[in-house]
Amino acid sequence: MNKWMLLTLVFLFILGGCGGKKAEGISKEDLGIIKMNGGKKVYYGMSREDAEKVLGSGENSDMGMFKYDGGVSVFYRNGNVAAVVLDAESKGKYKTTHDVQIGMPKQTVVKAYGDKYMSSPSESNLDYVYDTNTNKFMDGYSRIIAKDADKFYTISSMFDENGNLQRMLLLDCSFAIFLQ
Repeated sequence: MNKWMLLTLVFLFILGGCGGKKAEGISKEDLGIIKMNGGKKVYYGMSREDAEKVLGSGENSDMGMFKYDGGVSVFYRNGNVAAVVLDAESKGKYKTTHDVQIGMPKQTVVKAYGDKYMSSPSESNLDYVYDTNTNKFMDGYSRIIAKDADKFYTISSMFDENGNLQRMLLLDCSFAIFLQ
């Protein structure tokens, strides 16, 4: 094999490793969605006023969540987005900032967010929990206390019996665990 062929293969290997958006961590923007018609975003920490410029006006539903047309629900804390939920109705209308949308297979979610998810006794759940204090993924919720829970970001996916995404939650652990 000549040098140019070897260099080309190495270059292609490096480029192949750069594809996708696997999570090295979870940022506020990673806890967000994109409206597929227009590309406008709603993400963690955004003001309700700005979120509703994208989503329209919502109706108050369970646990302080606001339900919007298009299969999106949002929980606000102190006037800012603290949780975003995508349900079946969002398919084809909204996707996550990692290009994941409802109906996609589980392996697509893992490809988009990486393999640093928590182990689960159920094949129907996939949870990523990230500690913004230590900049590390966690393997459980046991160390999280209420006063610091907003420093832990969670991406939680629920799959149907065929392994297709049916619900996605993008939130902090203050809401995920303590409903605050």
